[in-house]
This record gives sequence, C-alpha cells and structure tokens, in this order.
Amino acid sequence: MKNILLVWFILVVTGNNLLHAQELLKLDEAVAIALQKNHQIKINRNTARMSRNNAHPGNAGLLPKLDVQAGADYSEQTLQTPGGENKERSTFNSARIVLSYNLFNGLGSYFILKSLHAQAESGQLAARQDIELTLSRVIAAYYKVAAAEEVLQIRHDALQISRERLQRINKKSVYGQADKIAVLNAKVDFNTDTTAYLNADLLLTEARRNLNLLLGRDVNLDFTVDTQVPFITMPSREELKQSAFHHNASLLLTRNQLKQAKYALRQAQSVYSPRLDLSSAYGYSQNTADLSLAMDNPNRSLSAGLSLTFNLFNGFQNRIQSQNARIGLKNQQIFLEKAKLNLEKDLDNAYTAYRNQRYILELEQTNLDAAELNFKRSQELYNLGHLTATDFRAAQLNLIQARYRLSQAKFQAKSAETELLRLSGKLLSKRSE
Repeated sequence: MKNILLVWFILVVTGNNLLHAQELLKLDEAVAIALQKNHQIKINRNTARMSRNNAHPGNAGLLPKLDVQAGADYSEQTLQTPGGENKERSTFNSARIVLSYNLFNGLGSYFILKSLHAQAESGQLAARQDIELTLSRVIAAYYKVAAAEEVLQIRHDALQISRERLQRINKKSVYGQADKIAVLNAKVDFNTDTTAYLNADLLLTEARRNLNLLLGRDVNLDFTVDTQVPFITMPSREELKQSAFHHNASLLLTRNQLKQAKYALRQAQSVYSPRLDLSSAYGYSQNTADLSLAMDNPNRSLSAGLSLTFNLFNGFQNRIQSQNARIGLKNQQIFLEKAKLNLEKDLDNAYTAYRNQRYILELEQTNLDAAELNFKRSQELYNLGHLTATDFRAAQLNLIQARYRLSQAKFQAKSAETELLRLSGKLLSKRSE
C-alpha cells in the first residue's frame, strides 16, 4: 500500500509539472518562431536570395566588359660579330584599358536575362513551397503535442479513478467486505493504468522534442500548448480548386519551368543570327634598350573596331541544341498538364478526407457524451454496491477510449484542414490573418 501511494504521489507531482508548470506556447507563436529560426527555412531563403542575385544584366552579358592589361617583356640576344659576341637587351613595357561589348547576338543575352529572372522567381516559389511544407510539419507537430497532453490527462484521470477504487477495495478487505480476487483485480487495473500513464508521459516528451527541433531551439525546452482546436469556415470545393490553380506553389513552380523552357528555346534559336561586337583599347607602351620597368617616354595608342561573326557550319551543334530545346519545351507542357491533374486529384482527396474527419469528430463527440453519462451512472451504482467491479472497469475503459478517440478525431480533422489549405495555396495567407 505504501508503494502504491508513493507511485501515485510521484505521478501526481510530475503530472502537474508537465501540464501546468511550463510556459504556454500558442500555435501562432510556434509558427512565428519556425519562420525565424527553422534551419530548413533559413537555407531556403538563402537559396532564393542567390537566385535573385543571379538575375542581373551583367550575368546575362548585357553590360560592357572593361579590362586593364599590363605587361613587361624582357629579351636578351647574343649576336656573333667579327669582333666577338655582342649581347643585346631590351624591355617592352605596356599598359592599356580594353573595352568590349556585344552589340547584337540575336537577342540571346536578352533571353538569358529573362531566363535568369524566371529562375529567380522559381527560387522564390521553391522557397515558398518548402516553407509551406515546413509549416505544415510544425502545425502537425504542435497538435501532436496537444494530443499527447490530452492523452496524458486522460491517463491521469483514469489512474486517479483506479487509485480510488483500489483504496476502496483495500478498506473493504480490512473489514472482510471484499475478497482477495477483488483486491488483486483492482491492483492489476491500477498497475495497468500506471503503465499507460508513464507511456503517455514518454510520448509527450518525445513530441515536445520533435516540435522544438522544428522550431530551431533547445530540444529539451519545456512548454505546454493550447489543446483547443479552432476550425475555419472552409470554402466550397470549387472555390478551393480555383484558388489552387492560381496560388498552389507547386503548380506555379511548374508554370515557371515552362516559361524557362520557352526562353531556352529562344536563346537556342538566337545562334542563327549574326553576332556584332564592339572593342576599343587605349594604352601606353615603351621599348627600352635594357632591363627597365620605367615608362618615362611612352607611346600612346587608341584603337576601336567592330567585328561581325556569322557561323555557317559547326557540325550541326546549333541545330541539335535548338531541337533539344524544342523537345524540352514540349516536356514542360506535358509536365504542366500532369501537375494540374495531380493537384486536382490531391485536392479532391484532401477535401473528402476533411469532410469525413469533421463528420467523425461530430460522431465521436456524441459517443463521448454517451460514455460520460454511462460512466457516471456506473460509478454511482458501483459505489452503492449494485454494480460489479468488472462492469465498472468496462465503463471506465469505454470512457477512456471515447475520450481518446475524440482527441484523435479533433487533431486529425485539423491536420486535414491544414493540408487542404496548403494545397489550395491559402496556408500562408491564413497564418498571416
């Protein structure tokens, strides 16, 4: 009996600490922390920033190139003369500024720039897609903690009922009003509920660590969450489809890749046009009859010129590149049609799952009301001695299962809602509201 009371005291103390002592973390706060500290989100934002940096006219060859060139050439010659060997030494020093600029290349550089801008947009969309997936995981992990807290509370309440029952049986046993079998059954039920409580405590600890990891903070940081689950007014299926076709990150990314394929084709076709380049140079040079780096009396030079290049034949390389670019464009068009069908299928599945989960939630709430009423009446009859311990335990287990199923249905419905919002492209907008 002393051991039972000791175990109960430890469980009560730890249970109160787990559920009440920690700081309350709300869902919006968890999302804000994830947006700021989640490691994958940080990487995605840096990758998107790199894509934006690449979208520059200079990276597409649309800006002139200016170089400074300098050199010193020393030469020494040994000449055989009738008077013997004669060595001649000379140094040629030069320095100049060279300007080069492509005036026309069939608009190839222009389409390279357009492609770079499309890649920057693609980087933003890819980052947004990963952020939405990460936020979905954060929300799922948050409500997994909430579910674990509710299960722990359910197990805590069940354990308290079993303890009270065990104490009652022990008192009756002292006065000869309960047999040994009843005492043993009560002990078995108490131990079973104790084990279930400890397992629930372990699952809660693991769920908290998983959420802390997603939030990019100390995994052992203690906290509690809000177990209330608010549901939004969900738009109709058709409205969600229209939103998905306009705002879904994955579909927008596929459309962007189609745009890049069009630019790649135009760029490949630009090689059939002539190339016109401008070059200009201004510099100094001096030839000295010995080893010297000085330029005290240099010669000045200025040059400028235009060069026109037109490829007549290069082993069909241009033709092959153009053909492959055209095939790549067709592939992207096929990918886009496939992406639309997949999105419509995923959205229909998510919408059906959401509706089913909401209906299940209503059923489980009704079941819980019935289970609570049944347990209350069973407890009254048991205390009066009009109900067996076996029937009372059955009512208790029914109540535990009803509370557990309601908790799971509630969080599964919220998970289905989150997935529906993500697919329709509304997840980030809903989080900012």
